[in-house]
Amino acid sequence: MDVRRHGALLVLVLAGRLAFAVPPAAFGATASAARSEVTLAAKPGKAPKAAVDNRANQMNPNNPRYQTKAKKVAQSGRAVLNNQANHANQMNPNHPAFQQSRRLLPLEGEQRQRFAQKKKQQNTNEGHWARRAQLKTANDKLPTHAFDSFLRELRKVVPSAQVRKTGSRNKGTAIGGSDWDYHITSEPMSTQQRDQILTHCQAFGIKVTCSKAFTMESQGASIDFFPPNAEWHDKVSVQKPGSVKFDHGAKNAIKSLKDTVPGEVSHALEQLLLEIQRDKGWSDKNDPSGQKRFQEAQRRLCNRGC
Repeated sequence: MDVRRHGALLVLVLAGRLAFAVPPAAFGATASAARSEVTLAAKPGKAPKAAVDNRANQMNPNNPRYQTKAKKVAQSGRAVLNNQANHANQMNPNHPAFQQSRRLLPLEGEQRQRFAQKKKQQNTNEGHWARRAQLKTANDKLPTHAFDSFLRELRKVVPSAQVRKTGSRNKGTAIGGSDWDYHITSEPMSTQQRDQILTHCQAFGIKVTCSKAFTMESQGASIDFFPPNAEWHDKVSVQKPGSVKFDHGAKNAIKSLKDTVPGEVSHALEQLLLEIQRDKGWSDKNDPSGQKRFQEAQRRLCNRGC
């Protein structure tokens, strides 16, 4: 009895040792393998076949899936190009995106709408003002008969004399009724030559007077012929024709000033505008209509008068 009992205990102990000798991971791997076999057995080959079919459709130009994929790729490419273009615009100081990216302009909402409306109204007002200024431009014609008559008598006394248009007519700042100004280019003209010219004109019925310049009236227009080097007047500083040029905005401002302040000398108004342009740095770029320069000139004239 004792031998059998001890033998049975020995068998149990050996069996227990063998059981603990098998690692637990082996049981897990075996269970996973079993589950995989069951899954593959339940759905034999469906997932791989669907993937292969989908890939085949995307590679087939005649299949809608191929076209859909190509369209998405093209759209993504356009998006990249658009992003690059937007970045370039934001780096360009002359593009509105540059100012918007730096919060220099309102970006959205009611503030942007108000800004656009204000800018439009400003442009409309400036446009109306500029058109009114341009309507003041002189459109009368030179009385050529009187002009040619005086020129003929002038050259009888001074054969080398030439005339060159100057003044507001040449600068584009003349309004209706402005004088016609010309320079007589020749050798210094003597007092004796002046008297001879006046005598010739009187003999042919040409009404001419001379203080510093030869002045004649014809058809309501005043024509002045000024000899810069004449003996009968003091040496004066004279602007050469074409030496001063005004942009479109400045011309509008000067013409409006002449119409608003008729008592001021034309040359003085032009000098005032040149002074404003130097002080303020205004030009066609920041004052294309000339309205700001006109208003500043009015303010300065008022201050001088007050």
